[in-house]
Amino acid sequence: MENIKLIVCLLSFFAVSCASANNPEPLREPLDSKQRMPVEQRDLSGIEFWAAYMSKDVKQRRFAEMYLVGVLDSSEGYMWCGYDQVKGGSIQELLYRKLSKANEEFMAVRASHLITNILADSLPCRERK
Repeated sequence: MENIKLIVCLLSFFAVSCASANNPEPLREPLDSKQRMPVEQRDLSGIEFWAAYMSKDVKQRRFAEMYLVGVLDSSEGYMWCGYDQVKGGSIQELLYRKLSKANEEFMAVRASHLITNILADSLPCRERK
């Protein structure tokens, strides 16, 4: 059983790593209610994140939104400031404006870097906490 889990994990890793930039693979949902989200999905490109974030599939959008919440939570007050200056909806609006106009080269980098860089440029901290 452990060997099967290892093989599934490795195959999942390679499926995400080898996703085509023009046709990103959808984010994978857990196989059952006892399984957590695959940790490999933390390394999304901007292309993969944007495809999930704009997907018509509600589960894909929720996965992307949870990824975004994690990035925002881990970088707020350090990379960008902050919830005391701007509402969550305004952050989503800002990201939508920037990412919807971005070219493929810009979107090819890690999504968390794109998100934090956009926020750091638009909502810089006066003092780092």
